[in-house]
Amino acid sequence: MSAARVIQLPGDKRKLVVGMRWRHEDRAPAANALRAAAKERGRWVCRRRTSMGSHQTGFASLELGRKAAAMQSLGALVADAKPEPWLGIFDLGEGIYWYIAVRDNQEILPDGDVIGNRDDIEEARARHASFGGWEYVDGDASAVLSLISGSKRSFPVVDSEARPWLAPAVGGASLLLVSAAGLMLWHRHEQAVAQQRQEALARQQALRAAMAASVPKAAAILPWTQLASAADFLRACGGAFDATPLAQDGWVLSAWDCLQAPGGQTTVDRTWSRVGGTDLRTPAGVLSADGNTVRASLPLARPLPHGAGAILAGDPAERAIRGMAQTLDFPLSLTSASSQKRPVGLPGAAPVAPQKIPAC
Repeated sequence: MSAARVIQLPGDKRKLVVGMRWRHEDRAPAANALRAAAKERGRWVCRRRTSMGSHQTGFASLELGRKAAAMQSLGALVADAKPEPWLGIFDLGEGIYWYIAVRDNQEILPDGDVIGNRDDIEEARARHASFGGWEYVDGDASAVLSLISGSKRSFPVVDSEARPWLAPAVGGASLLLVSAAGLMLWHRHEQAVAQQRQEALARQQALRAAMAASVPKAAAILPWTQLASAADFLRACGGAFDATPLAQDGWVLSAWDCLQAPGGQTTVDRTWSRVGGTDLRTPAGVLSADGNTVRASLPLARPLPHGAGAILAGDPAERAIRGMAQTLDFPLSLTSASSQKRPVGLPGAAPVAPQKIPAC
């Protein structure tokens, strides 16, 4: 994978950093923790809060002086431009391509911000292709500009080793004015972030409502028509497990689950634990905040579900069940709805006619 670098898009004056390594954060990291992580991952850092409210930190190793011009992360600017999951490949000219992969909660995958030649990009896409469900976006530098043209947010890339300085205030009134202005700007920023999150949640709720309206009522659907047969399900899970290596590059498979949802969709959840490996070469998936586990959810090809026509009628079904029991030589007590007798009333019993109430 090529190293991070600073680029400029045609017609745009901003210095943009590409090729950063991204990490999920459970909360906004403190300055000390960020500085410590930057010593291992890269001196230049970018903090972003996605439109869904999750936190990420990007790291890059750049050969720049302490007085480098202001820079922004191109990945952070672009990631919220389209609903996840999406994957973009952009031709920047002169044989240079930029790749970005965005998934859960609009987060950039740890190795989903790549700059390099076509081989570098194809290698990155191959690592992520198994995730499935991607919306693929291709374009050139002008397409990148169109994605970030409407963004009003800023994601600066800063030097983690720089020390902040504060000019001495001239008089108490000046200091109070600066503090009040800073508080107002912070409050406006928080309001803008909250508004963006509410709008994103509203879009998701509207999408769920539209999807729910297009699905038949659950009460009208026979449950067995929405699930794969046991044989198909086990066959699909077995094939997925056989194709999963137990260890790779110092990462060991520590958990593996095969799940089936209504509709016959089968999903495999895998968890890898670091045993001698490094974050520089990990299995495909989402890296945890401590860098010791990788989790991935992989949808499989949908097994053939039962159809209503595959369900046997009462008598043939009973015969098939009894035949199986006889073949395996085990006793079977079978009670069907048709064999149950309705209770019979006592001889001479008759329903009591309702009494009429005379009109007054």
